[in-house]
Amino acid sequence: MEESRCAAAIYEKSFKLNPRNPGIAHFLGLIYERMRRYEEAVDWFDRALSIEADYIWFQFGKIRVHYLSNGDTEKARALLETLPPHRFNDYWWILNGMLERNFQGVLGRLDSLSYDVAEGEYFNFYKHLAYAMVYHALNNQSLMKI
Repeated sequence: MEESRCAAAIYEKSFKLNPRNPGIAHFLGLIYERMRRYEEAVDWFDRALSIEADYIWFQFGKIRVHYLSNGDTEKARALLETLPPHRFNDYWWILNGMLERNFQGVLGRLDSLSYDVAEGEYFNFYKHLAYAMVYHALNNQSLMKI
């Protein structure tokens, strides 16, 4: 935890030197998220968004904080509803549906996807694995293996 406090202090100094850098603000949000200082994390994600409002990854940070801080899927869903369509946004809808145990809603979302794979630098989504996850939660072993 001491390393996280040191990292936060260093990045906060960096942000003071370059207060228009959304990447530093986002990274501070991630640091505070991992320190479980969720309100501060949201503040930093909001700062990043105030600099670059259309960058979807900053919104994902705020969504993640709702799950981690208190499991609030309703607030996460409200944020999701404000986001434009995006392949990685689909992942968050699926995760939210799973956490809410809305398995039929998740299956419907998966059925509506026009792609099977979404790959990014730090993130990969595979539709067939998402189906398996839902069928596992439904305890449907035969469909889970297909």
